[in-house]
Amino acid sequence: MTPPTPRPDAPARPPHPPDRLVTDPAELLVYECDAHPTHRARPGAVALCDTAAEVAAAVRWCADSATPFVPRGAGTGLSGGATPCAGALVVDTNRMHALRALDPANRFAVVEPGVLNAHISEAAAPCGLRYAPDPSSQAACTIGGNVAENAGGPHCFKLGLTVDHLAGVELVLPDGRTVRLGGPHAEPPGYDLTGLVTGSEGTFGVLTEATVRLIPAPRSVRTFLVVYHRMGDACRTVSAIVRAGIVPVAMEILDRNTIRAIEASVNAAGYPEDAAAVLLVELDGPEAGMDEDEAAIRAIADEHSPLSFHTAHDDAERLRLWKGRKTAFGTMGRVNTDLYVLDGVVPRTRLEPMLEETYRIAARHGVVLSNVFHAGDGNLHPNISYDGRDPDESARVQAAGREIMEACVKAGGTISGEHGIGNEKTGFMRLVFSEDDLDLFRKVKRAFDPAGLCNPGKVVPDARGAASGGDEGGAVAATSPADPAVSALCDAVRAAESDGHLLLPTGLGAHAWIGNPPPEGVEARTLPTRGFGRILDYEPDDYTIGVGAGVPLPELRRVLAEYGQEIPCGLTPSAHGTAGGLVARAPSDPRRGRYGPLAAFLLGTEGVRGGGIPFRSGGMVVKNVAGYALHRFLTGAHGTGAILTRVNFRLRPTPARRLARIASFSTADAAWEFATALDAALLEPAFLQVLLGDGPARLGRDGFEVSPASPAVAWLFEGSAATVAWQDTAATKLLRERKAPTPDAIEEAEAVRLLDHLALLADVSPDTPTDGLATVRTGVLPTELPAFTRLAHAVFAPFHPAPVTLAADALTGLITIRWRTEPDAVDDPLPRLTRLIRAHSATGVLHHLPAERRPLWNHLLTADPNRALARRVLAVLDPAGVFHPGRIHGTEGAATEAAS
Repeated sequence: MTPPTPRPDAPARPPHPPDRLVTDPAELLVYECDAHPTHRARPGAVALCDTAAEVAAAVRWCADSATPFVPRGAGTGLSGGATPCAGALVVDTNRMHALRALDPANRFAVVEPGVLNAHISEAAAPCGLRYAPDPSSQAACTIGGNVAENAGGPHCFKLGLTVDHLAGVELVLPDGRTVRLGGPHAEPPGYDLTGLVTGSEGTFGVLTEATVRLIPAPRSVRTFLVVYHRMGDACRTVSAIVRAGIVPVAMEILDRNTIRAIEASVNAAGYPEDAAAVLLVELDGPEAGMDEDEAAIRAIADEHSPLSFHTAHDDAERLRLWKGRKTAFGTMGRVNTDLYVLDGVVPRTRLEPMLEETYRIAARHGVVLSNVFHAGDGNLHPNISYDGRDPDESARVQAAGREIMEACVKAGGTISGEHGIGNEKTGFMRLVFSEDDLDLFRKVKRAFDPAGLCNPGKVVPDARGAASGGDEGGAVAATSPADPAVSALCDAVRAAESDGHLLLPTGLGAHAWIGNPPPEGVEARTLPTRGFGRILDYEPDDYTIGVGAGVPLPELRRVLAEYGQEIPCGLTPSAHGTAGGLVARAPSDPRRGRYGPLAAFLLGTEGVRGGGIPFRSGGMVVKNVAGYALHRFLTGAHGTGAILTRVNFRLRPTPARRLARIASFSTADAAWEFATALDAALLEPAFLQVLLGDGPARLGRDGFEVSPASPAVAWLFEGSAATVAWQDTAATKLLRERKAPTPDAIEEAEAVRLLDHLALLADVSPDTPTDGLATVRTGVLPTELPAFTRLAHAVFAPFHPAPVTLAADALTGLITIRWRTEPDAVDDPLPRLTRLIRAHSATGVLHHLPAERRPLWNHLLTADPNRALARRVLAVLDPAGVFHPGRIHGTEGAATEAAS
């Protein structure tokens, strides 16, 4: 890339308060690296920023003066992500530590990037809430760094990574402009730029604000310490617990070397020093069901010859056990002067052979290795202790590290689960990605950073042939498709670009009737994925599955059901279309408030992009922060940008019990009051919906009734039998307190049937009669739902008796509005509904309009404020714009609704 030319009028130094501009060479030593000290470089200066305006001013100066810059928080990163290049400006946001907003009713907080991870949960605790991601450095690391690295932690086995709890960000782009991506609404308009930015390691801009989601704090916690004389027994115990369908919040393993270092330190946790391994298992949730889960875990552990099984007696003991684990890296300083912390991931079932291989590699290179790792996720942290002053030993450490990464990839894993790539692992990226994939990542970075000034040299290696640290030798990922069906798709894309026609990706065509037609006079050819209709890689014990994009959804559901597993998003019994179409449409499942959107279960994708070039994003392991998350950007993209050929999912065990109820109320206000009380009780229902109106209620082939004559509240509990019984008792008590009758329980198959039809209410199916049917989904903050639904009813009042149904999700704030229109109607409620949506800054996502109402389509959609940025990313994926550029969420030139 040609270096940018400085503006001739650019000032010689950043316009920053002199007392917070660090230039003294001695003080700059602190900023030469983060917690990965192998690579060091002296910055030119450090701007200690107090405000977002100061960040923007510093970045604008860098753009004007062609000076590279590096975002930095607490400097706790372990891959060199905050290490500057020589002469760069470090933009330090560590002083920006304000909690700008805490909204317990809507369960989110707005924080500046310098806020410490642990401080969010401390602030939310009085409200019975917490922030879930908990990296081991959570007492020191900042949210800005967590977002940059997509940080995880011991408890992400059950609760997920940073991206799963991030609603939106404020970002200063490399040209100094500030953008807001996402927000507290459940479905912000446009593409998922927030998901793409998360884990980009500060290479797209500087974070100045984050909106994070909060979840209920656990009512009860139990922590177990299981001691083994063989590491393999500990690993097999973890696999057996997961195989049994038990979902602990955390499962961590420490080996003998780590145990001895901890027990010799001030953080001694009481781990037996003669043990080969200890396993920490933690359960959280309602007290109901804890006894059964503990008994099951004890029985499983007993099958694998433990030396002892101990339950923490109280919070003090529990915290001591965890303090030992979370300070493990620091205590390794007792072993030698330096520590190389690796971060590889393998499928959980391959932990045991992978660990044995790490010890063999260490012995072969004559280095001292210890292992402490997130066993539930297969996320290994081999730690190599060494003397960094010894060049020979340092070289052996680096060689051993590369071999360990190669072994992780050969075992079906990846090179980073949470620490990131930084400048440590750029040379390892070719183990995972082809040269075409890496070129795609480079172009995506240029879409955000055309001048290449933002954190240069991180994440992606230089083009083949250029110098790149650690890139010598080793395996290289495949660069050409071996599958003839992929080759045929590549040819079809290149032919479309040559002939000038559009391509419409389709699976079975189940939703091809929804959406805008191509522009008049422009040919659009369907590009079906029927050739990709196989289950490719199913590991039930790992709870992962990789399938061809053309696999029909009923077939996918059937296969998972045989093993008692599910994807709790969009796989309802009468779901139509394909796995690729599911990702392309990303329908909002009724259980989104409990489990999150579909993207939370998508591990990776493969497909064909513009130019007829195959691509890969993500992978097949449950933690993976290698490369940019283009699979998140393509989720909900409705077939634009690329066509998918393979999708990989994370799975959950099917709940042991499901119990739903639908309670009727005399007024909408009474229904809302109960729904609000049920939500505030923190019982964590799988869904909680308020049903209003008298509109089209017969959905699907069997006409299941989901729109009662009077206002109603529907909710579902699912989980272990004991937990569901406790939740149901608490919910029915709330009903009795309001002197409302307790409705009959809807259990198992009937509960699934109710879930199915609530999903169909929001996701129009080919079985739904479409004559005159209009369906709109929009979203507000959950606390605004009662007022918004009253106003929405008023919109339709002049059109009585035209029926309307409103289904409002009290957990997410999403509202589905469905009504029938007359073909020759002079007036229509749609313009008034559009004005209501815009007046409330709601997020409008149109699902279906009758053909005669299509001219109103684009007026309803909420405009995407970041459509220009989204278009730049789309132009990278699809330079010729052949993948049917219609509209998605108000982004011109970006989508089709006919993706599946």
